[in-house]
Amino acid sequence: PTRRSSDLRKWQRAITAWRLSRRCESASVDSHITIPPLLNREKPTMISARVEVKFNHIPNLVPALDRRVAEICEGAAFACEGLAKAFAPIDTGFLRSSIQASPESKHSWVVGVGADYGIHQEFGTSSMAAHPFMTPAAENVRPTFLSQMQNVVNEVAR
Repeated sequence: PTRRSSDLRKWQRAITAWRLSRRCESASVDSHITIPPLLNREKPTMISARVEVKFNHIPNLVPALDRRVAEICEGAAFACEGLAKAFAPIDTGFLRSSIQASPESKHSWVVGVGADYGIHQEFGTSSMAAHPFMTPAAENVRPTFLSQMQNVVNEVAR
């Protein structure tokens, strides 16, 4: 190999090492190399290059984002279930035991009451006062759920 080709290989290795060492979203570098003439009749050779490195991490974030949103939804559903059971009025305990959180899909959960009279306890009737337990549970979980959902992208991107 000639001196010129070895200088070019060194330059290429330096650029490759620089590219591998960068841990940023995008960067660029302007480089110029002057290769002196090997023979008196040659002119100096100038090599110019602009290397621009860009990384798109979005495809890597989507699965992590999907998992984290699913975790947040599941956690909120079980928190709501637990609070609803704690707030439920107790006579026989059937109403409390019939409160269940179940997934409709990965990002959609339902916290429901299996007891037929649950709706009457929640909203009351013309002859009975309301004893809400589901609404207060949902309202207690709401701030945490919204906060986690607002921060999910920043959390996953770290």
